[in-house]
Amino acid sequence: PSAGGEIIILDGTYSITAKISVTKNNVNIKGNGNSTVLKRMWDSTANEGIINLDSVDNYKISDFCIDGNDTLYPAEFNYGIYARGEGGVVTNNICKNSDVGIFLSNGRNNTILGNMCYNNVYGIYTGYEDDSVITNNKCASNTHGITLNNSNNNTILGNVCNHNAAGIDLSSSSRNVISGNTCTRGTGLTSDYIAEQYTIALFGTNNNNNLISSNMCLGKAVAIGGGTSNTSVNNKFE
Repeated sequence: PSAGGEIIILDGTYSITAKISVTKNNVNIKGNGNSTVLKRMWDSTANEGIINLDSVDNYKISDFCIDGNDTLYPAEFNYGIYARGEGGVVTNNICKNSDVGIFLSNGRNNTILGNMCYNNVYGIYTGYEDDSVITNNKCASNTHGITLNNSNNNTILGNVCNHNAAGIDLSSSSRNVISGNTCTRGTGLTSDYIAEQYTIALFGTNNNNNLISSNMCLGKAVAIGGGTSNTSVNNKFE
């Protein structure tokens, strides 16, 4: 109905040949956990997810296994969840084998909670996303675990980002709090990293007033490439 509602997708592996598009506010779209598998079976030519919410608010996406199937569909537009809006929650999903597992853009006051993202280029990516919380997610074996781009006033708390080329990285993002996360490669030795691999990194000079504290970054210290008034304190890297 126009006021929104709940959609439940039952157990099974579904071959998805076009985006599942949610166009109304206040929609809860829900699976049954690992037993509800949404598998990509088409090649995107524009930014879109298997589940796609464009300019809708107060949504919830939960309890799916979303497979980007990137061995067949490796295009850069291969997203698992794509959401633009306010007041949304993305929780308890598995997002794998995509260019981007979870993508939030041009929104605010959203929550990304308790998801598992692996074997993606970007596990979780935000662009122009403000005042949101990314917490208690696991991002493993991606190129980038969690990436913030042009995203301000967000909280990145208690995530585990292991075995990524970059655990958590920021670009042109300010006034974010990054605390209590674990970002390591291998067993956390210096030899587990090459020069291009990072635990937590601020890339470029347009990151300002970020607080990076109390993170476990074994093997490589937090890297701050520039910007002003960024603080890195009490992080464990030795």
